[in-house]
Amino acid sequence: PIQAEAFIMKDNDTLHHYALKAAMNDIAFSKDANESFILVVGKDGYSRYEREFTFNQLKQELTGEPLAVTLNPALTMAAYGSEFQISLTGNQEGEITVDWGDGTQNTYTISTDFTDISHSYATGGNHFISITGSLDKVTEFYSYYGYGQMDRINLEQLTELYDLRIGITRSPESIDLRQNKKLAQIDLAGCEQLETVLLPEDNKIIALTLDGPNNISTSSIDDIIGKLHRYEANIETRFQ
Repeated sequence: PIQAEAFIMKDNDTLHHYALKAAMNDIAFSKDANESFILVVGKDGYSRYEREFTFNQLKQELTGEPLAVTLNPALTMAAYGSEFQISLTGNQEGEITVDWGDGTQNTYTISTDFTDISHSYATGGNHFISITGSLDKVTEFYSYYGYGQMDRINLEQLTELYDLRIGITRSPESIDLRQNKKLAQIDLAGCEQLETVLLPEDNKIIALTLDGPNNISTSSIDDIIGKLHRYEANIETRFQ
């Protein structure tokens, strides 16, 4: 199965794209051996690897050995547009580093109060954001009213996430929450592109809002209801 993706870049242009497995991968291309390129390796849920190289430089550095690439666990998003903002809350103080995907990084302290995380891009379109650090401290995620528009999100590293609110915004088509087993409150109202919400089989959800507009099918709603009612609690569920 494909585990990650690699790109060979020249300035802002993608010259080659490769699907990678979690094993030895061959990447070949014909270019000037002394010309500089950028290798980017990415995977949802992990930080991005990036380095500038020339073929001759790598050949001399590696002396016949493969290039080892390690990706660290991360909260990842494909942001959309030129302005982006989300808010995070923690169960205790921690530090996170945000790689905005445009060469900019910022460090934030999260606490029991909402911490606003924002950035302005020089151009629109998609930008790959990865957040590393004290992800095990994050309990609340907030992105509402179009401030944090996104086309993808991977929340699997937020193992302590209790409250998720993404609404009235451009949204991912799929939100996978199967690894967020401590989630109790979910608000996904007005997620316009949303088609699928995947919940943990063994969940602790007590409140779920899925007001439209969205693209969630009847069969997906049936699956969601089935998972909710396997947890015997006073569940408040709202669909519209």
